[in-house]
Amino acid sequence: MLKKVIYAGLVALFFLAMFIYVQLRFTSDKQQGQDVYGYVSSRSALICQLDKVDELTKTLQHSNLIWSDLINIPFWNRVDLFLKDIDQKASIVDRIVISAIQNSAKEFDFITFISFKQALTHNEIKEISTFKDVKHVGTYQTIDLYQITQQEKELFYFLDGQIAGVSVSKQLLEEAIDVSSQAERSLKQSTTFLKAQRYAGSDLDGNLFINFKHSPIVFSQAMSKKHRDQLEILQNVGDWLSLDLQVKPNYINANGFIVNADSSQSILNYFDGQYPIKSGMSQVIPSKAAFAMNFMFSDFYGYLSRLHQGKVLSPSIERISEAFTGEISYALVSKGQLNNYEKLAILKIRDDQALQRVLDQVELSKDYLQRYFGSFFKEFKSQSHKIVDDYLFVAESQQVLDWFVKTPLKVNSLSSDVRFQEFNRHFAKKSNVQVYIRPSENKLLLADYLSAQSLVFIEKYDFLFHKFETVGMHLSREQDNLFYATLQATYNASKSNYPSMLWEYFGEDKFTRQPFYFKNHRTGLYDVAIQDNSNQFYLISAGGKAIFKRQFNSPIQGSIYQVDAFKNNKHQLLFATLNKVYLIDRDGKDVEGFPIDVAQKISNQGVQLFDYDQNKNYRILIGTKDHKILNYNISGSPVEGWAFQKTSTELAAPIKHTSVQNKDYLTAIDEKGAVYVFNRKGESRINLDRAVKLQYADFDVVKAQDIESSFICYTDNVGAIHKLYFNGEHRIEPHQNFVSNHSFKRTVQPDQKVRYVYTSKNKLEVFSTSLDTIFSFQAPSRLDAGVKTYIFNEQEYIGAVSKAAEQIYLLDQKGALYKHFPLPGVTQFSIKDINADGKLDLATCTQQGALRLYSLEE
Repeated sequence: MLKKVIYAGLVALFFLAMFIYVQLRFTSDKQQGQDVYGYVSSRSALICQLDKVDELTKTLQHSNLIWSDLINIPFWNRVDLFLKDIDQKASIVDRIVISAIQNSAKEFDFITFISFKQALTHNEIKEISTFKDVKHVGTYQTIDLYQITQQEKELFYFLDGQIAGVSVSKQLLEEAIDVSSQAERSLKQSTTFLKAQRYAGSDLDGNLFINFKHSPIVFSQAMSKKHRDQLEILQNVGDWLSLDLQVKPNYINANGFIVNADSSQSILNYFDGQYPIKSGMSQVIPSKAAFAMNFMFSDFYGYLSRLHQGKVLSPSIERISEAFTGEISYALVSKGQLNNYEKLAILKIRDDQALQRVLDQVELSKDYLQRYFGSFFKEFKSQSHKIVDDYLFVAESQQVLDWFVKTPLKVNSLSSDVRFQEFNRHFAKKSNVQVYIRPSENKLLLADYLSAQSLVFIEKYDFLFHKFETVGMHLSREQDNLFYATLQATYNASKSNYPSMLWEYFGEDKFTRQPFYFKNHRTGLYDVAIQDNSNQFYLISAGGKAIFKRQFNSPIQGSIYQVDAFKNNKHQLLFATLNKVYLIDRDGKDVEGFPIDVAQKISNQGVQLFDYDQNKNYRILIGTKDHKILNYNISGSPVEGWAFQKTSTELAAPIKHTSVQNKDYLTAIDEKGAVYVFNRKGESRINLDRAVKLQYADFDVVKAQDIESSFICYTDNVGAIHKLYFNGEHRIEPHQNFVSNHSFKRTVQPDQKVRYVYTSKNKLEVFSTSLDTIFSFQAPSRLDAGVKTYIFNEQEYIGAVSKAAEQIYLLDQKGALYKHFPLPGVTQFSIKDINADGKLDLATCTQQGALRLYSLEE
């Protein structure tokens, strides 16, 4: 049963979303003459009643932060204009009622009823309406029907004295006219609706009525097919939910009652005889829970009796009930994969000794939680439990359980979260059911519940979605057939610089290296290649799902490359581990001729891939631990005639290639600073006697018109810039002193201007070639050595990382942080439009070891 309540609770939270969709249409005061509910069918799934359009319009347009963002969406911008227009005519409007009802296609449409303070003619309607293209389309039961065409969209309406009906569905208008002539079919004659209406408050921003018997049709279109059938449980929640709506500057609040004609037919009858209690579960539910639901029973034995259909409880269940206090929580925490989240159940116990005595006496089967406490525990495929303080924690594995249960519990709990504290302030201290959702953290979870169309909408307007910090609901039993309900959504409009997180993926171990974008030749999109700390290699699709996983025996050394080994526009991945060079296809399989075994072990630089003539005749250069440089072709065979012997020590940086006057020059520097310049065959081209002491494990080869004017650029331990020319000349450009572990990069902007980028401690500084400061940026903590540059929007950007601050930075050419930054991250990042939506996507890894993809929407 509790599983059913969970699904009901999840769907109930969509009431708030529906409120946003429906509540912003119109309003009025007292009914006079014709009753608008005489036209509203008893089959209506959702009713929105608005009574003061002028006051609501002022609230929305002058003080509501949600509306100020919402009107950036074209549809809501048109609604805003309509509200302004209707506001000017509010004096003639008595009441506006919007009904969501099933249409002939077995989907739902809206029909809006406007009750005027006096009967109007069609010509008077035309005078006050903004719609000018109106034509008569027929008569139904003596009532004229009209069609409005605006922006190539059709809208129909009828006018019957004081009542006007408006809908995109002509059929719904005809049904409304039928209802008006058959009173028994209208809500005016529905005793349960009239009861709900009596609980509706006045002097508010509006009223919302949910008909549980018909409500699944409203929410089913937003749900994924996997969970759509489960919406039918709403039919057993009750008869009607009556909510009073309040629109505040930074939150939406709804309070009201669930009414039942017969509580025995409702799943809420499990709470019969219970009274609301104060829950302490927020002190132990993980603060990062995307969804949490609490159940509180003042009489746990009574609940178990009802759960087991009034049967005499077995001795084992009686003993179990004695060990628990009647508080049960169910939490879902996403670990990244779109359809994979971990489940956690928490049960409050009287004390660990009492529970242990029960466990010693009662033989527990694998499904004991389901048998004793309800069918929603059926969701647990297996069960591991752990007693911590006065709580029993249950998860599907010990590993997950250890991941959830951290000590001290209260440090990482909801009760310590500022957002939850603010959210909880608006609710009563005591209740029977509590639901808490964090929408911005919940997109991955909702991906399992929502339809693709809903997810596309959320993604498209993520600038609005992520600002809903908390959404929740409390239910408290008032009588056996009456529940008090409170729903709320809080909004933080200050999060204007928040990017859209497309997805997050957790591997079997942490990811701590930079992701690599790999083009999918089948789709034209890009996948993400990455290795975790256990040396497992992953290829993740542009949608965040694993294409393959493959275990290797050591970490990847150096860079990963994309190649077209067969010159057929189908791509492979090239990289090296400690003793092998791999070329694998996008299914994770080795290409023939690979892996290449390297008994001498491969240096930290890994392999360097060169395509000298840009004709896909690749060469793979491999630096080894015994100071050799090997040369292989893309077929996995050694290149014949390779003449290079050995360096004096291991390579200190990746090998660089440049071509000057149609001659190739390969440059290598070893750890002693010896410089080696050779051709494609490994034959020495230039002898440079000066040792190059690299401060940072990299250098630049700067190409000029001839080789004599070309040079190697690097810095020493105090930051002085050295230029070692290939003609043997050596120049030093003195600079301000830097600490010995600074990093340096020479960059060339799209306009060919050269800049020098230094990072030292927590500072990043950029200088011109004349050593004038262009800008300086200071992070809150130490910056990691090395920066990356990115070219887009026709300018150069600099990327930096601070693992200590757990942040990544992207700076423009003037030193300003790019929109959305800093972002959570601990690795260098990759930027590219991977899903062909016209927006750049950034992949990085978080402190928790997740691979995360952001959309850097302009």
